[in-house]
Amino acid sequence: MGAPALVWPALAGACVVVALAAGDPLDTSVIYLGVWLISTLVPGVLMWRALAGSRTVPQDVGFGAATGIGWLLLAWLVGMMVGQPWLIWLWPVGVITAFTAIPRLRAHWRSQLAADGSPTPVGWHVGMAAVCGVALVRLLTSLRVFPLPPEPHSYFRDLWYHLSAVEELSRTWRPQDPSVAGEPLRYHWFVEAHMAATQQLSGVPTQQIVLHLWIIPMLVTFLLVAGAVADRLSGRWWAGPLAAAVVGVVPVTLFLTGWPYLAFGYSSGFLLQSHTSCLAVVVMLAIVGPVSDIVRGVHTRSTWVVMALLLALGAGTKPTILPVVLAGTLVAGLVAWRVEGRTPWRLVALAGVTVALLPLATLVVTGSTGGSRLQLWGLLKMYGSFEQLTGDTSLPASGGWLVGGLDGADLSLWLLALAFIVWFASTELPRLLSLAEPLTPDGRRDPVSWWVAGCVLGGFVATFVLSHVQFSQIYFLRTVESLGAVATVALLARRLPEGSLDFRHRRALLVMVTAGVTTAALLRIALPSLDPQSVGTVVAVLLVPLGVVAAVLLAALALARRRISPSAHRPATVVLVAAFLLAAAVPGAVVESASALRYTADPPSAEPSQRQYLSRAEQAAALWLKSHADTDDVVVTNVFCSPAPYRPGCVHEAFWVSALTGRRLVLGGWAYTARNLTESSEAEISYRRSPTPWPERLRLSLGAVRQPTPHILERLQRDYDARWIFADGRATAISARLGRLADLRFRNPDVAIYELRNTEG
Repeated sequence: MGAPALVWPALAGACVVVALAAGDPLDTSVIYLGVWLISTLVPGVLMWRALAGSRTVPQDVGFGAATGIGWLLLAWLVGMMVGQPWLIWLWPVGVITAFTAIPRLRAHWRSQLAADGSPTPVGWHVGMAAVCGVALVRLLTSLRVFPLPPEPHSYFRDLWYHLSAVEELSRTWRPQDPSVAGEPLRYHWFVEAHMAATQQLSGVPTQQIVLHLWIIPMLVTFLLVAGAVADRLSGRWWAGPLAAAVVGVVPVTLFLTGWPYLAFGYSSGFLLQSHTSCLAVVVMLAIVGPVSDIVRGVHTRSTWVVMALLLALGAGTKPTILPVVLAGTLVAGLVAWRVEGRTPWRLVALAGVTVALLPLATLVVTGSTGGSRLQLWGLLKMYGSFEQLTGDTSLPASGGWLVGGLDGADLSLWLLALAFIVWFASTELPRLLSLAEPLTPDGRRDPVSWWVAGCVLGGFVATFVLSHVQFSQIYFLRTVESLGAVATVALLARRLPEGSLDFRHRRALLVMVTAGVTTAALLRIALPSLDPQSVGTVVAVLLVPLGVVAAVLLAALALARRRISPSAHRPATVVLVAAFLLAAAVPGAVVESASALRYTADPPSAEPSQRQYLSRAEQAAALWLKSHADTDDVVVTNVFCSPAPYRPGCVHEAFWVSALTGRRLVLGGWAYTARNLTESSEAEISYRRSPTPWPERLRLSLGAVRQPTPHILERLQRDYDARWIFADGRATAISARLGRLADLRFRNPDVAIYELRNTEG
């Protein structure tokens, strides 16, 4: 029995073990992961081989796993449009049957050999499975922080928002906003639709899928597609496991101070709390597959089918994907035009499809938040020290073309801004090194190298020239973080000699790796956290570590190239620099991982004083209502705020009622609604504390609980089709009169649930 037949079942078992360790039952864990395998992975790989052409096992499995998500979404759409979700099963069953019964398709069950005629090395199977296993252990430290309901806990608000959207998309393909019944959901909800599809196929409770189970196979998909991109760009089998390790085990960011949260890219864009970010980085990496064939002119008509699928998937996953793809396409198009001496119509077509999808996505899926605008260096306001030193306390999307604190500022503040920018770029050097590929002799004439560089640079530039509510322009960076890291690994792999390294190469690489790890570790120990006392202090703490790193890098380069490797056997400079930068990321990642392990081993207890705390009674009441209310019932609640007590101007981010009940609300927390984001941006006030755009709904909802009258309850039934009242005593007082006007169906120490009486006739 070969190694592949052993390591992949072992990895599947590891996925189940992680789910069990996170608190999920064995039966639902096995069922869900099995459904993912049958509905997403297997059809995706088969369709990829049939349409894009089989290359290698790493590419077939990686790109196929990612595109399988898009195919399942199409099946979900058809099933939901005809009102028969069970029809989703026809997709995986039909694909597997067709590829088994039809001789021409049957060949796609078998992988093709590599370009040189050799099978995929055993080392790839073992290495990739091992990397996935370590990454799953790292993921477990996060999953254990979010116990399954009804365990009392302080849950992150976005998880409740995702859960409420999944519940809504289990009902309809034209979703309403769960927090405002009757209003369309203007949000990039494709990731929630995929969760809904897997829930309908598996029957596993939605809260398990959203909080735990979906992210487990999604992480494996992320690592597989990262490995596929590295294999496609470099042609070296070992680049895949290394790239997967770089983005999933030791995310590459240089922590040059004791202030690590400034380095946004620690997670490589794969964030447990942001499912849309997880799918966005997967889609961005998967697009490299068909794009590389189109850019190089080796595509077929079916390649465009896969390309269109991924672009459409990206359009409904994150608004940042299409602009980034367009930036890379424009750069690659200019290079191809110059190299080929004629118009590269294939790239014109790719740009045209991308541009056409932009307004369509805005109208159909993402809506408009009204908060995006040009503002140079707007992201700097995310740093508390910058805000404190400049006195710029304006909202992220307000002000003119330049961040307000620098408008008319003296030289010291401009120096501070420059230090922040240089420091930030230095922390991202392991990813930005990918921009060097088009400058190399063999990369200069390769449009794919320019496409990747254009995407990475476009994401970084957009992050600093745009401003958006809650600093959401950072998602441009998150979209390309993993692509940049994988491209850096591919750059390194392409410039190492075939076969085993000679002695001088190994010694030179060892010098650079040792120098990188040692320098970063010593800086972590020696440097204090950033102390915002003065401009000079901040500039020094930001730039001195950068100077130290630069000095050590230059010294190590000189040693490796002149003393260890004579000119006849000298490794490329870019290879040595890449080795140094990737190694220098290790100490920071180790420290952060150790911190996560300690936090998981001894997590702080949930306290009612915490802003997003939910009691066991609140969650139990919501789950009771989910099991007793009809799917399309509408609920009235007095829960809008975090923490729970209602008051004007509170942080209205309480999405948990719609999430755990699985029902639409007359009005819930309205912070993320498209209308609120637009109106708060125009008024230049915080979207988290802005007045509700639906004051009448708020008045009736509060009145139904605090001061109920027959008229109020009749209005709620007649105008909003309300049937239930979810009254939380932690939010407001509950009037004793409510029990005389509606029927009490459930009560516990925190919540009372009433059913409104039928007033028809």
